[in-house]
Amino acid sequence: MTNACTSEMENPFLQLNQLTRTFDTKVAVDGIDLSLSEGEFFVLLGPSGCGKTTTLRLVAGLDVPTSGGITLNGQDMRGLSPRDRNVAMVFQEHTLYPHMRIEENLGFSLRMQGVARKEIKERVSETAGLLGLEPKLKLWPHQLSGGEAQRVALGKALMCRPTLLLLDEPLSNLDLPLRRKLREEIRTLQRRNGTTTIHVTHDQNEAMALGDRIGIMSEGRLLQVGTPKEIYEQPNCLFSATFLGSPAINLIPAEVLPNQKALRWGLSESSVPLPRGASNTGGNEVWAAFRPEDALVSTRSEKPFDVHGEVEFVQDMGHEIRLFVSCGENSLRVRITQPAVEVTEGQTVYLKINMEKTFLFRKDTGDRIVSDES
Repeated sequence: MTNACTSEMENPFLQLNQLTRTFDTKVAVDGIDLSLSEGEFFVLLGPSGCGKTTTLRLVAGLDVPTSGGITLNGQDMRGLSPRDRNVAMVFQEHTLYPHMRIEENLGFSLRMQGVARKEIKERVSETAGLLGLEPKLKLWPHQLSGGEAQRVALGKALMCRPTLLLLDEPLSNLDLPLRRKLREEIRTLQRRNGTTTIHVTHDQNEAMALGDRIGIMSEGRLLQVGTPKEIYEQPNCLFSATFLGSPAINLIPAEVLPNQKALRWGLSESSVPLPRGASNTGGNEVWAAFRPEDALVSTRSEKPFDVHGEVEFVQDMGHEIRLFVSCGENSLRVRITQPAVEVTEGQTVYLKINMEKTFLFRKDTGDRIVSDES
């Protein structure tokens, strides 16, 4: 799979140019090109060990690139210490001083910089107000909940009014309801103060909820950059398509019929037209992929419902029904939002696949097969 993912803009606030970090023979960050605009909330999304945190550490100055450059607000970051970059970082594990009250934790970095007491008090009050921490200022860290402690960690980062805020999975240790609540608070706060932010996560729902744009990472490479909608609806590679989406995208082994603009797959006896925008010159053996919501369901055999299968089991999610349908050797995931359709396990159903929203990916490289005309 190629690492052809560039994100260019005319006057970027943050620019990474072929950023690379190797450890002995392991490439942790592999030639990343990325441009961020001022005030943007950008999310790096990918599995554990893909290089997300290493990228943040390089931007923060906590690690040194093997090669490549970092420019922030027009300034070359090479050789600058973390303190001189005015970049703040919030880690997965909150780092609060247990022997200091919350107000002292918030103001500690400013005291170390020699900021006057009056200004520190004003900034502590302002930050506590933003994060809803006013009633907690006199408490000790051990008296806080996990969410409150993470708010304080975020407040410590904001106290210095950073040029760039880096968030390294700060919500992953919280339970689901608290994670959702704090996710909303972080996004509201970021919109209010306009701090350019990079948020690292392996949680696709978190990425979709927070990011103005998302960057998909795998094995040190930045594979795709775009808005949540762009990446979900137009994945440029198999990894992006499979990593984003719940339930996961359906993958069907298929064969492109040369010079016929047609596709043969195991979902129907006859061939079907190639998806719109797909090329028939990208190789014969492919994956045909479509989202669970891009299959309509009927309980009757009628055109154009030309794919049939047996319902293995049903998941009632309240706002939607999820079906798992056995079609020969393929097991399909289908999302139903049609209120009139009632389906039970063991029932035969008939599907209409939206070929205009079906993608083709090369089996050997994972690259999406796209016509030059699209």
